[in-house]
Amino acid sequence: MYKKDITPILGKMKESRFGVETLLYSYFISIGKTIEFIKLRGLYQKKDLYLS
Repeated sequence: MYKKDITPILGKMKESRFGVETLLYSYFISIGKTIEFIKLRGLYQKKDLYLS
């Protein structure tokens, strides 16, 4: 993905109620591009200790 690929939707990113990932996925699918998902081994979500 390059800057020129996302320039057309930068304004929508600011106003979107969805996460940027969802917006990018929807945009690329709508223009006929494919997206490759890769697993990030060793990456995990840290729990918020204050909410436990």
